[in-house]
Amino acid sequence: MSKPRATRSRDAEKTRADILRAARVLFTTRGYTQAGVRDIAAKVGVDPALVMRYFVSKKDLFRAALESEPSATEWFRIPKSRFGADLVSHLFGKPLAEADGLAMLLRAAGDDEVRDIATNVVQARFIQPLAQWLGPPSAQARASLFFALLSGVWTYRRLIPLRALTARADARGVTTQLAAMLQRLVDGPPSRRRFKSTTVDRRTARR
Repeated sequence: MSKPRATRSRDAEKTRADILRAARVLFTTRGYTQAGVRDIAAKVGVDPALVMRYFVSKKDLFRAALESEPSATEWFRIPKSRFGADLVSHLFGKPLAEADGLAMLLRAAGDDEVRDIATNVVQARFIQPLAQWLGPPSAQARASLFFALLSGVWTYRRLIPLRALTARADARGVTTQLAAMLQRLVDGPPSRRRFKSTTVDRRTARR
């Protein structure tokens, strides 16, 4: 009797994973409001009632879809000394996926019904772990600026494409500058002692 139960369990897990995958695609390409439960169910080939059975509500399905995406901790395998360059190379080197967690978040920003969910997911899965990894000083501010800069570039690469952010001819200049900006946030501000020493040296040089 155990074998049929195991088979049903595997089928249930696969169905749930298929629903999540379809939800990620439609929430990415259409946004939360335009992606209906019936559309998601049709993409998987199941009854809409089954989607609700697994996820209770469309909002809960949206939250689960966001939380199924990798968090910022996936980035922390990159050494801090070359974090900006390696992360930008990774993001710009891969094709724009049909289901994209960052694009899903950005589309949700304009939707009153799920904005709070998106904000909480960003804070818990990106800002907080990134701030902890960056460390003082001003870890929360640096992490927030890091995510805002990355999200802004992603918006104008994925959702409102600008030529300079999508064209191969301009790619090197864009990625080099973006990597340098991100790396400055990773490195943090120079210490006061170093800044003071540099200021004194400049004043001495002028005499």
